[in-house]
Amino acid sequence: MHASIIDIAESLRDAHPGIERFKIAAAQSITQWSDARLVIKYPYQVYDTQLGAFCTKVSPTSTEDTAEYHGPFAYFLTTTNVDRLEKDFRITPLATSVQFTDDTVDRGWMEVLMIRPTNHISSNLASPDENIRKEFAATTVKVLQAAYNDGSHLKVVYGTPGNSTDVVEYLRVREWEWIPVRFYTCVYTPSNWLQHKDSAHAHLICVDGEILHVPEGGRAMVGLLSGEDRPELSVYGGPLH
Repeated sequence: MHASIIDIAESLRDAHPGIERFKIAAAQSITQWSDARLVIKYPYQVYDTQLGAFCTKVSPTSTEDTAEYHGPFAYFLTTTNVDRLEKDFRITPLATSVQFTDDTVDRGWMEVLMIRPTNHISSNLASPDENIRKEFAATTVKVLQAAYNDGSHLKVVYGTPGNSTDVVEYLRVREWEWIPVRFYTCVYTPSNWLQHKDSAHAHLICVDGEILHVPEGGRAMVGLLSGEDRPELSVYGGPLH
């Protein structure tokens, strides 16, 4: 979403040279979803709000070395050595409030935070209706506003007490890949070709304010460098395998 805001705001610079262009861009971006696959390398950790601790996920088989999280994503962010993007916007609060376990402190982790509407909306969201996205935007806004309240957004839930689900999914990982998803629909032609439609917003990656574009059929790959606290990001094109 941050990438979308920066990208749209830049396109509005001529018409709206002041900071109001960022408000316009935010209003447009809050209803956009990015359809992509998130591929994470084992082992990784998932935060359990009930336990108040991270639980380690390991490969269920000897041959499976990655796990996948499917979109669409209303929000996705990763940080390494900070818990906030600005003074009061404490978006990844666990980076400083929950210590790494002894067996992982030397290896290091990236904080990954995401909001996936399908965790709450049970309908087919491959091509979500605009009204559905507008309605869900209220949930995203609630999370982002709570992030300004000392990172209290991790307490935002769907449902009611005793029957609720966390809105925010919070992970610690060492490597991840972001792969924009192609939608294929059958078009009636003499050749019966397949026509695809990409999720345009999923192709934008923001790296400390710089916007990168994942090429069609490409992916963004991020991994911790040995002995470093910063991630290395590469964008690759070409066919997926």
